[in-house]
Amino acid sequence: MKAIILYPALALGALVLGVVALVLFAPREIRIVAQTRVKAPKHLVLDNIRYFNRYPSWSPFVEQDPQQKNRVVGNDGAVGVQYHWESIAEKGLGFQTLKSFNDNALAIQCDIQEPFQAVTQFSYDFKEAGEETIITQTFVAPMPAPMNAIGVLIGLEKKMRATNERGLERLKSFTEKNSVAFETVQ
Repeated sequence: MKAIILYPALALGALVLGVVALVLFAPREIRIVAQTRVKAPKHLVLDNIRYFNRYPSWSPFVEQDPQQKNRVVGNDGAVGVQYHWESIAEKGLGFQTLKSFNDNALAIQCDIQEPFQAVTQFSYDFKEAGEETIITQTFVAPMPAPMNAIGVLIGLEKKMRATNERGLERLKSFTEKNSVAFETVQ
């Protein structure tokens, strides 16, 4: 009779202890660094990120949800401009803000409001290498407890890494296909 109570109690205790350990030791932030090379001048690559009206042409999120509603608020390309989105398929809502840029770097803050609340940061560094531009994207997402444990359990970092890499692939493709057109317009 004691074994009938003891074994489930031990199993439950082990489960609780495992969850507490995961919360205590799981990373408190996700940091993803990805890099690609684009056959285009640095200023064109930077502009394709800085001008939010171009974002739907290469965004992995728009690719995942083509019915997504979005709008640019403010002076497109200037510090402070915002890109607002409302995802239909994933029930997401939020906006990103251009925080800073110069000839070699750009920073964006992403404020997610639904399906959960989070503030993440994207930074891009640009380096010319012959006729190519090397883009290094750094993504940082704080993961407070208990979200850090949930993130580990659902493989959140792996999913985010795949999305970020897809975004860089699409940015590369869009920029290379349109570099001549953008060069002649400016």
